[in-house]
Amino acid sequence: MDINKLSYFFAAVEAGNFTKAAEKCHIAQTTMSKYIASLEKETGILLFTRSPNGMVLTEKGRHFYVGMKEIHQAFESLLHELSPEKPSLIIGLDSQEYRGIDFMPLFLKKYPELSVSYRMEPPEILEKKLSRGEIDAIIAPEAIPFSKDFISHELVLIPQSLVCASGKADKVKSMAGLISSLPFLTKADDPDYVEACRNKFLKAFGTAFKRVEKIPTFSEQLLRLSLGEGFAILPLKPGTGYDNLYAFPLDKSFAEKTCLICRKGRLSPLLQALIEFAHEKKC
Repeated sequence: MDINKLSYFFAAVEAGNFTKAAEKCHIAQTTMSKYIASLEKETGILLFTRSPNGMVLTEKGRHFYVGMKEIHQAFESLLHELSPEKPSLIIGLDSQEYRGIDFMPLFLKKYPELSVSYRMEPPEILEKKLSRGEIDAIIAPEAIPFSKDFISHELVLIPQSLVCASGKADKVKSMAGLISSLPFLTKADDPDYVEACRNKFLKAFGTAFKRVEKIPTFSEQLLRLSLGEGFAILPLKPGTGYDNLYAFPLDKSFAEKTCLICRKGRLSPLLQALIEFAHEKKC
């Protein structure tokens, strides 16, 4: 008897229907029926009585269900007690909204034995924690500069949009006019990044922003945008998230790298697996 497949029997009892139980277990209805028939043959017990109206546990089937539930729970508890401590990662995240970790749920699904926890704090605090070994790595946009004591590994490219107040978008007749008339609001503290953005706008729209304003937090950036005080490059999609903001999708040249930041010489096998998975999925 395969104790792991007992979940099929439990699902059939609790659903009261082979079809619903099969859907819950993500198997075909025929597979469910064959399993129950095989279980009855193996145990020599008629577990269910079938009729056009459905199926009902027999008295012996009910006894078997209760007893096997207890055995299965004891089995799971024993495995938990004997299993080695789960490998774990502590990942620091810059406290802003960006779509750069979409691949993490898929990564954890592939490595169910792995435990991951997150720390959302400003970059300067994350840097200190990474230096002290309190976290294993940081995931952040490339626009956020980190100490040269760390190594940056590209994970994924995130499509970007030019975001401004809806009122400003309604009044502007061209993107070039909007870009040249409003200041560029950015959290980036890297002159090279700002200059790269300027060159991208020149190439794409024939003009560039005349003023740049450094904004300390993502919340303030959104507030300033909603008040019509500038524009920003953000990973927001048109029609999602913020009613008072408008997002113009930008071409691939504006896509922003999401990077994994770690200490030099401290790229563990788990972090290497994370990088390879992100590259494989191209999320």
